Amino acid sequence: MFFSAFFFYLITPLFLSHTRAPYCLPNSPCFPLQKELQKLNASVDGRLIKAELYGKACYKGSYDEEECRRLAGVKTDFHWRDGLAAGLMHTNWEQDNQNRGCPIPDLPSDGTSPVPVDGKCELGGMSSYVVNASSVEDIQKAVKFAAKYNLRFRVKNTGHCYTGRSSGKGSFSVWTRHMNDAKFEKGWKACSGDQKQNVISAGPGVNVEELYAFAGKNGVVAHGGFTATVGAAGGFVLGGGTGPMGAILGMAVDTFKAVNTMIGQIGCKDRIAYKELVSRMVDLQIPLREKGQMGTWSASGVDLGVAILSVKPFTSAEQASNPNDTIEMFKPALAAPGCTPLVQANQIPTWNDVYQRVLWPIIQGVGPVGVNIAILSRLISYDLIHDQERLARVKAFIVDLPPDAPFLWQNAVGEATHKISPDATAIHPDWRNAFAFMDVAYQGPWQGVTAHQTATAQAILNNATAVFGTTAYYNENWKLEENFRVTNWGRHYERLLGIKKEVDPRGLFACRDCVGSEIWGF
Repeated sequence: MFFSAFFFYLITPLFLSHTRAPYCLPNSPCFPLQKELQKLNASVDGRLIKAELYGKACYKGSYDEEECRRLAGVKTDFHWRDGLAAGLMHTNWEQDNQNRGCPIPDLPSDGTSPVPVDGKCELGGMSSYVVNASSVEDIQKAVKFAAKYNLRFRVKNTGHCYTGRSSGKGSFSVWTRHMNDAKFEKGWKACSGDQKQNVISAGPGVNVEELYAFAGKNGVVAHGGFTATVGAAGGFVLGGGTGPMGAILGMAVDTFKAVNTMIGQIGCKDRIAYKELVSRMVDLQIPLREKGQMGTWSASGVDLGVAILSVKPFTSAEQASNPNDTIEMFKPALAAPGCTPLVQANQIPTWNDVYQRVLWPIIQGVGPVGVNIAILSRLISYDLIHDQERLARVKAFIVDLPPDAPFLWQNAVGEATHKISPDATAIHPDWRNAFAFMDVAYQGPWQGVTAHQTATAQAILNNATAVFGTTAYYNENWKLEENFRVTNWGRHYERLLGIKKEVDPRGLFACRDCVGSEIWGF
């Protein structure tokens, strides 16, 4: 059996006074002088970056028709956004609370250039200065510099962040994306134990697509998220870290010899048929799990249908069943009256092949970047999944969502997660009783978050709390929670806050809705 471990580049805590002044921001008298910035830049071999207004070519006063058309065409491309030092995958976090920023307009349907934006182009919520770290020493220098001048400090990997934790108006950040080395280490042993294991040592800039590929080359399977934009060794792990194999891997890895997949869509002729289809999909979740099926499914009121992405891994070739057996398992949903299914089943030899050939092409189409989006999440407990009265409310919640707010059911946790004590790690204890979790996405206009978007998201969140409870997935939750401490950590919060006060008494490592942000701000 193989296990995966992520080695983080640790930074010695700065034991300083508990008192602190407000963060020092650019254009303030306390902000480092140009000569100090130049000195830091020299110490990190010229990798201090002053953030650019990458969308300025689309604004009056600096308008460039050809460049604006190019930007509008690439703004939703993951690889392009991945290379932006201060940019993020979702543009609402590039703007501040007053929607000030420099978002790129949408590309007109006829392919012409967007008209010049009549507004001010400014950094908004993006970092002002970024250290493009290439070594542990670069990170240490950035942290010490931020501590010395009491800067608003952020850490960014890929910029995949639904919560705005890797950005902040006027912030000074360290960018780890290019520290993407990985090693396969045989016979590794933890400092506190004698057991030897084979592990993957992944740098802080590795994303899950790279992790899966590296693991595949070494004949193992690594645990990661669904989307390639997820940084494998950053907030993913800190937030609990779950993904397609979560129900059987928990937080570890195993070796698979084959994976059966089924992808498809079921479209319905009207809302009555759609309601019945959703009911059947919810009712199928327990029998599917009992037969080893994992993956996700989504429901859309616009399309009046569901999309299914199901996977079933096998640890030996002898165990592998006919992939068409998966279609048979979904038969109750596929036979929903008034609905038309279109599905395809396959057997693929390795998990990395599954990800590259099946999952990632689909996710790219349904999980866009370069957009303004609010993500809300809730855990689906075992208590709920076995309670028919509460399940009826779940079905109604899905069907009654605004048509343009798609629902996503993620079978990414379960059996393996329950084998660990609720108090063994910092994640919310409710994860140890989670059958699955759900997300709802609500997208707003490119110009920024609107009052309508916020009000709609708040109404959805209130309904979700009434149906599912208060516990959310820390990594996939917007800024509207009534009590983020209870929602994200439950009874673990006070202990975490005590640790935070001890190792980071000045609140240097701060972010939105993070441990201690109610004290130090963000």
